[in-house]
Amino acid sequence: MKDEMVVRYRFWHLTWSDEREQDWLRAMARAGLHLVRANSGIGRYVFRRGAPQDVVYSVEFRGGCTARTGGPERGWEPVAGTCGWAYWRKPAQALATGETHVDARTRAAMLQRLLGVMVVCGMPMFTNAVLFQRTLFDVHHYSSPVSYGAVVGIYAAMALAYVVAFARLASRIHHYKRGAA
Repeated sequence: MKDEMVVRYRFWHLTWSDEREQDWLRAMARAGLHLVRANSGIGRYVFRRGAPQDVVYSVEFRGGCTARTGGPERGWEPVAGTCGWAYWRKPAQALATGETHVDARTRAAMLQRLLGVMVVCGMPMFTNAVLFQRTLFDVHHYSSPVSYGAVVGIYAAMALAYVVAFARLASRIHHYKRGAA
Protein backbone atom coordinates (compact mmCIF):
# COMPACT_ATOMS: atom_id res chain seq x y z
CA MET A 1 0.00 0.00 0.00
CA LYS A 2 1.35 3.37 -1.01
CA ASP A 3 1.75 6.13 1.55
CA GLU A 4 -1.19 8.47 1.36
CA MET A 5 -0.20 12.12 1.09
CA VAL A 6 -2.49 14.82 2.42
CA VAL A 7 -2.20 18.53 1.67
CA ARG A 8 -3.36 21.16 4.14
CA TYR A 9 -3.36 24.92 3.74
CA ARG A 10 -2.83 27.33 6.62
CA PHE A 11 -2.51 30.99 5.78
CA TRP A 12 -1.34 32.20 9.14
CA HIS A 13 2.41 31.73 9.10
CA LEU A 14 3.34 35.11 10.44
CA THR A 15 6.77 36.07 11.64
CA TRP A 16 5.71 35.81 15.25
CA SER A 17 3.56 32.68 15.06
CA ASP A 18 6.22 29.95 14.91
CA GLU A 19 5.16 28.58 18.30
CA ARG A 20 1.51 28.32 17.19
CA GLU A 21 2.68 26.59 14.03
CA GLN A 22 4.68 24.09 16.14
CA ASP A 23 1.59 23.37 18.25
CA TRP A 24 -0.53 22.89 15.11
CA LEU A 25 2.03 20.49 13.60
CA ARG A 26 2.08 18.50 16.85
CA ALA A 27 -1.74 18.30 16.79
CA MET A 28 -1.58 17.09 13.17
CA ALA A 29 0.90 14.33 14.17
CA ARG A 30 -1.40 13.28 17.01
CA ALA A 31 -4.13 12.97 14.38
CA GLY A 32 -1.88 10.76 12.23
CA LEU A 33 -0.63 13.37 9.76
CA HIS A 34 3.18 13.64 9.68
CA LEU A 35 4.89 16.57 7.96
CA VAL A 36 6.81 15.78 4.77
CA ARG A 37 7.09 19.20 3.07
CA ALA A 38 6.20 22.73 4.00
CA ASN A 39 5.91 25.93 2.05
CA SER A 40 4.87 28.36 4.73
CA GLY A 41 5.23 31.26 2.29
CA ILE A 42 2.04 30.10 0.58
CA GLY A 43 0.66 28.17 3.56
CA ARG A 44 0.93 24.71 1.94
CA TYR A 45 1.85 21.71 4.07
CA VAL A 46 2.17 18.12 2.80
CA PHE A 47 1.65 15.30 5.28
CA ARG A 48 1.99 11.53 5.13
CA ARG A 49 -0.93 9.71 6.74
CA GLY A 50 0.21 7.24 9.38
CA ALA A 51 -0.32 6.09 12.93
CA PRO A 52 -1.05 8.88 15.40
CA GLN A 53 2.08 9.84 17.37
CA ASP A 54 3.02 12.50 19.86
CA VAL A 55 5.76 14.32 17.98
CA VAL A 56 7.20 17.69 18.95
CA TYR A 57 8.02 20.02 16.06
CA SER A 58 10.42 22.93 16.08
CA VAL A 59 10.33 25.72 13.51
CA GLU A 60 13.57 27.65 13.16
CA PHE A 61 14.40 30.65 10.98
CA ARG A 62 17.79 30.13 9.38
CA GLY A 63 17.71 33.12 7.10
CA GLY A 64 20.33 31.69 4.78
CA CYS A 65 22.50 30.44 7.65
CA THR A 66 23.87 26.98 7.15
CA ALA A 67 24.32 26.25 10.87
CA ARG A 68 21.44 24.26 12.29
CA THR A 69 21.19 24.30 16.02
CA GLY A 70 20.37 21.16 17.99
CA GLY A 71 20.44 18.89 14.99
CA PRO A 72 20.55 15.15 14.53
CA GLU A 73 23.26 14.69 17.16
CA ARG A 74 20.58 15.49 19.76
CA GLY A 75 17.92 13.34 18.11
CA TRP A 76 16.10 16.05 16.16
CA GLU A 77 15.19 14.95 12.64
CA PRO A 78 15.26 17.61 9.89
CA VAL A 79 11.90 17.42 8.11
CA ALA A 80 11.51 20.31 5.71
CA GLY A 81 12.79 23.73 4.82
CA THR A 82 11.26 26.66 3.02
CA CYS A 83 11.74 30.42 2.68
CA GLY A 84 14.57 30.44 5.24
CA TRP A 85 12.62 28.30 7.73
CA ALA A 86 13.70 24.83 8.88
CA TYR A 87 11.32 22.26 10.36
CA TRP A 88 12.55 19.68 12.88
CA ARG A 89 10.80 16.94 14.81
CA LYS A 90 11.44 14.58 17.67
CA PRO A 91 9.17 12.03 19.39
CA ALA A 92 7.80 13.58 22.58
CA GLN A 93 8.79 10.57 24.70
CA ALA A 94 12.44 11.05 23.58
CA LEU A 95 12.55 14.61 24.93
CA ALA A 96 14.46 15.16 28.14
CA THR A 97 12.57 17.08 30.81
CA GLY A 98 12.44 20.73 29.80
CA GLU A 99 14.30 20.10 26.52
CA THR A 100 13.62 22.41 23.62
CA HIS A 101 15.14 22.43 20.17
CA VAL A 102 16.62 25.89 20.69
CA ASP A 103 17.30 27.71 23.93
CA ALA A 104 16.09 31.23 24.71
CA ARG A 105 19.35 32.92 23.67
CA THR A 106 19.42 31.06 20.33
CA ARG A 107 15.74 31.84 19.68
CA ALA A 108 16.37 35.54 20.39
CA ALA A 109 19.27 35.52 17.90
CA MET A 110 17.08 33.73 15.34
CA LEU A 111 14.34 36.34 15.71
CA GLN A 112 16.91 39.15 15.42
CA ARG A 113 18.04 37.67 12.07
CA LEU A 114 14.41 37.56 10.99
CA LEU A 115 13.95 41.18 12.07
CA GLY A 116 16.99 42.14 9.98
CA VAL A 117 15.54 40.38 6.93
CA MET A 118 12.24 42.21 7.48
CA VAL A 119 14.01 45.58 7.62
CA VAL A 120 15.94 44.87 4.41
CA CYS A 121 12.82 43.61 2.60
CA GLY A 122 10.69 46.49 3.84
CA MET A 123 13.15 49.23 2.87
CA PRO A 124 12.23 49.36 -0.83
CA MET A 125 8.55 49.87 0.01
CA PHE A 126 9.21 52.67 2.47
CA THR A 127 11.92 54.24 0.28
CA ASN A 128 9.54 54.18 -2.67
CA ALA A 129 6.82 55.84 -0.61
CA VAL A 130 9.17 58.59 0.57
CA LEU A 131 10.95 59.27 -2.74
CA PHE A 132 7.85 59.15 -4.89
CA GLN A 133 5.27 60.40 -2.42
CA ARG A 134 4.37 63.30 -4.66
CA THR A 135 3.51 60.92 -7.48
CA LEU A 136 2.15 58.05 -5.39
CA PHE A 137 -0.10 60.06 -3.13
CA ASP A 138 -1.23 62.83 -5.49
CA VAL A 139 -4.81 62.20 -6.57
CA HIS A 140 -4.24 64.02 -9.88
CA HIS A 141 -1.88 61.30 -11.10
CA TYR A 142 -4.64 58.69 -11.14
CA SER A 143 -7.44 58.13 -13.61
CA SER A 144 -10.01 57.71 -10.87
CA PRO A 145 -10.39 58.18 -7.12
CA VAL A 146 -10.84 54.42 -6.83
CA SER A 147 -7.34 53.66 -8.17
CA TYR A 148 -5.91 56.40 -5.93
CA GLY A 149 -7.70 54.90 -2.93
CA ALA A 150 -6.44 51.44 -3.83
CA VAL A 151 -2.80 52.56 -3.97
CA VAL A 152 -3.03 54.49 -0.71
CA GLY A 153 -4.91 51.61 0.94
CA ILE A 154 -2.34 49.04 -0.17
CA TYR A 155 0.56 51.15 1.08
CA ALA A 156 -1.21 51.83 4.38
CA ALA A 157 -2.00 48.14 4.90
CA MET A 158 1.57 47.09 4.08
CA ALA A 159 3.03 49.75 6.38
CA LEU A 160 0.69 48.71 9.20
CA ALA A 161 1.56 45.03 8.72
CA TYR A 162 5.28 45.82 8.90
CA VAL A 163 4.89 47.97 12.00
CA VAL A 164 2.83 45.28 13.76
CA ALA A 165 5.26 42.50 12.74
CA PHE A 166 8.24 44.60 13.81
CA ALA A 167 6.66 45.35 17.20
CA ARG A 168 5.64 41.72 17.80
CA LEU A 169 9.11 40.44 16.90
CA ALA A 170 10.83 43.07 19.04
CA SER A 171 8.59 42.08 21.95
CA ARG A 172 9.42 38.38 21.51
CA ILE A 173 13.15 39.13 21.26
CA HIS A 174 12.95 41.09 24.51
CA HIS A 175 11.02 38.22 26.12
CA TYR A 176 13.59 35.60 25.10
CA LYS A 177 16.56 37.77 26.08
CA ARG A 178 14.99 38.33 29.48
CA GLY A 179 14.47 34.57 29.83
CA ALA A 180 18.07 33.82 28.79
CA ALA A 181 19.53 36.14 31.41
